[in-house]
Amino acid sequence: MTQPNFTYRPLPTQDSIRLLHLHPASAPSSPIHVHFSVARLRAAPRLILRSTPKYEALSYTWGDASERLTIFGDDDGALLLVTRNLFEALSHLRHASAPRTLWVDAVCINQDDVPERDAQVRLMARIYGAAERVVVWLGPAVDGSDLVPALVSRLASLWDERDEDDTRLVTRDETERHGIPARHDPAWAAFLALLRRPWTARVWVIQEVALSRRAVVVCGRAEMGWDELAVSASVLSRYHIFDAARLAGTDGIPTIDAARVQVRDGEHFDLEFQLAHARTFRATDPRDRVFALLGIVTDEDRAAVRPDYAADAAALYVAVAWYFVRSTGCLGILEHAGCFGRNIDLLPSWAPDWSITLPENYMSLVDVCHGAYWLDVEKHALVATDVGDDKRLCVDGVRIDLVDAVGCVLDEGGGEDAVSTVVAGKAEGDQYSSREKRFAHVFEEWETLALTIDGSLYPRDVYGDTVINAYWKTLVAGTTADSEEVDVDYARYFLDWYGKHRENGRMDTAGVVSQRDPEDSTSEEGATIYGGCVFDVCFGRRFGKTKSRYMGVFPRQTQRGDIIALLFGCRFPVVLREVKDGWDFLGVCYVHGIWPDEFVGNAAANGDKAERFTLL
Repeated sequence: MTQPNFTYRPLPTQDSIRLLHLHPASAPSSPIHVHFSVARLRAAPRLILRSTPKYEALSYTWGDASERLTIFGDDDGALLLVTRNLFEALSHLRHASAPRTLWVDAVCINQDDVPERDAQVRLMARIYGAAERVVVWLGPAVDGSDLVPALVSRLASLWDERDEDDTRLVTRDETERHGIPARHDPAWAAFLALLRRPWTARVWVIQEVALSRRAVVVCGRAEMGWDELAVSASVLSRYHIFDAARLAGTDGIPTIDAARVQVRDGEHFDLEFQLAHARTFRATDPRDRVFALLGIVTDEDRAAVRPDYAADAAALYVAVAWYFVRSTGCLGILEHAGCFGRNIDLLPSWAPDWSITLPENYMSLVDVCHGAYWLDVEKHALVATDVGDDKRLCVDGVRIDLVDAVGCVLDEGGGEDAVSTVVAGKAEGDQYSSREKRFAHVFEEWETLALTIDGSLYPRDVYGDTVINAYWKTLVAGTTADSEEVDVDYARYFLDWYGKHRENGRMDTAGVVSQRDPEDSTSEEGATIYGGCVFDVCFGRRFGKTKSRYMGVFPRQTQRGDIIALLFGCRFPVVLREVKDGWDFLGVCYVHGIWPDEFVGNAAANGDKAERFTLL
């Protein structure tokens, strides 16, 4: 007799949820049996009423949806098809002699019922907040992951011993006292592999952990407390145990924990902030890039943007973009648009495509440019016209210049060690890797471009800078690692970096004014500081020059002939490309020597009228 497929019964109320009861099994290979019950969430997100049964909420990755395995549901043994990832999780998590009550999104929600799916997604904050604890399933034990819990415990004890602001290198005494292994120990490779597991890059897990009252991490048969794992992941970079190259791809857990701390401290940031900080995470459904964050945003944003899986991704992203423009009265949303192009068909160029997963090393200009550079958007407020078409954004602004030439894009070229290439220069043994050769090529091209600027002095610079001084300042957007305007120290750091990284460079560095205090940083430290700033500003972007001889750092899609403009209500200059009936928006940029407030003020004083730009 053929067994029937499982049939979902409608949930009785808007605050009802299904709970999965996982039957016990003494052998890992035993078939998985479950049954369901219905409960009501009568409580606030962080409380549980007596009428709500105790349950654990599972946080995991769905995995390949095309590979399905069978579990047996309810008393009649009806068939339920689940992904291999969920099958492995349920197999590992079931107890030997007692049932276990879980909430699991893939099976506790009828995924084929769109209205139910919408309603349940709106309950996510309450579901994870009301759970007795959240169980994070990272997957089965592989890559030596059984070695990780002991290492995590030792790193957490080091964290507890130090002051919060202490970022010193780990000392030999600390290593011995806490039993921290040498860096060639296999436990380190296992830990780094665990920090790169697919779960750490799934956008839904941010709110799943952030909203939890308590979270535990399970990998195979090993179990760790979330707090210990999170601080241990932070120790790696904070105490400089490994350089940025070795740590590439391990930022997920610290980012998730930062959201958890925000919620714990009663802070709910706006949706724009959360979207911007989750751009390195992934989602199978592009709409979930927005919906997955609604549990950790302000009440105002949550009320304005509601889960609706009947709308397509383009419609959702346009609606969210307009909501930001209208609610803020400015064009801050443009700082997130352009970047790496568009994946979503029919999405206008000025609306951010949140479906694109950005490299974790890509920095927003607002995070790497000192505040004095920004346009005062209160003084030069947004002037927009409603043309009855939500795909068109019609705004006023002034033209700055025309792009004359651009170099190639500074990017990783497919490797994890790109960061160290820019920051530190040459590898051991003075042998350049293929990626280091790529970076040498990028900077050689950029220097060649800078040297084509005629004249000894840079245009419109109040300090009378030479071209080389303007060049080194452009590469860091005129900004220090502490978000201050660069000073003579950074001229010295540039020389340290240039001597180490560009020993065959053609720039005449004699005109760089600098001085070194014997007690100041070493040349190695100076090269690292300056190189880090270069990478933060330039990664994913192009160096270029304008028709009026300015240098700048431009979006990766920029071409010769594109225009640079200041749009009222936007803090940074933007790059636009003329197309039929309007302009394509390519992204924000930094132009050295152009101070947005001053430029707009001078344009007004000269009687230059604002121009209307229709962004398509």
